[in-house]
Amino acid sequence: MIHLSRFKQLKKYFAGVCCAASVATLLTGCGSVTPQTASDLVMDTVFTVTVYGDEVKPSELLEIGKDLDANVLSRFSEGSLVSEYNSGNLSEEVAALVGRCDEINSVSSGAFDVRLGALSDLWDIDGAAKGETEFVIPSVSDIETALESRDIIDLGAVGKGIYLDEVKTVLDEKNVSGAVINAGGSILVYGAKPDGVPFKVGIKDPFGEDASGTFGIIKISGGYFISTSGSYERYIDLDGVRYHHILDPGTGYPAWAHEESTCPVSVTIIACDGFTSDALSTACFVLGPDEGLKLAAQYSAEVIYIMNDGTVITSDGIITENDSRLTFSLK
Repeated sequence: MIHLSRFKQLKKYFAGVCCAASVATLLTGCGSVTPQTASDLVMDTVFTVTVYGDEVKPSELLEIGKDLDANVLSRFSEGSLVSEYNSGNLSEEVAALVGRCDEINSVSSGAFDVRLGALSDLWDIDGAAKGETEFVIPSVSDIETALESRDIIDLGAVGKGIYLDEVKTVLDEKNVSGAVINAGGSILVYGAKPDGVPFKVGIKDPFGEDASGTFGIIKISGGYFISTSGSYERYIDLDGVRYHHILDPGTGYPAWAHEESTCPVSVTIIACDGFTSDALSTACFVLGPDEGLKLAAQYSAEVIYIMNDGTVITSDGIITENDSRLTFSLK
């Protein structure tokens, strides 16, 4: 465990659309092969795709995300499989995804419930953070009703991870030598860079005024999925309380919103598939480090917690160095 005194004071900041959605950032280096890079708005955030070589175009990989969102995952997209599922037209594809989410929800003792779309709509943190709606704290009775309904599937907490898994399949089929797929707060580092050095992925500074600032760097080889969730992404500050988009299924309120003691502000998961990394970043945030570390271990995943007092808590498989800058790597 490392304590960083310079991060003790939690600062208010409002990031732009791109940076607020992008929790982790790729730090690129030079190599003998010129990388192809493209960015676009996908799943309501900016995706950036970098591919080493010409086996596949970045634009093709971005289109996978758009198609997946519009035709499968978005519950707001008319005709999508999830939208149809919520209307009673069940499909095996969505049932399988919901089943995987339910399994993680069960193992985490209810910390990851994708059936609470009504609760998400009730709080509407996204709309308020964008200035589209006026923020109103829901009544206790309305929260209880939303918790009891559990009839609206929302796969937003695993959407980027599902996309990364789909992209990895394409990269495998095309024999791509190396790539980095940055889907907002979820990243796939694939293969190897031309110069052979490890990939570097920045964990966004949850305390910084600068939306592009990094708290620390992960040095990692290809083949891993990295997802970060935090209370600094989409939120409203009201009367000294931060109401953010990560809702606790146990209480119906934003996780840790009324906690006065030490609690998480950021959780980064390193796993071997995108679905797991994405889901666990949310579940482990809700659980906190005591139970979150145990949950991640059950899925052979590694965890980096940043707490609201600047403390860093990591799983046993993480090496932490703090020389010129805070750096994490796998044992």
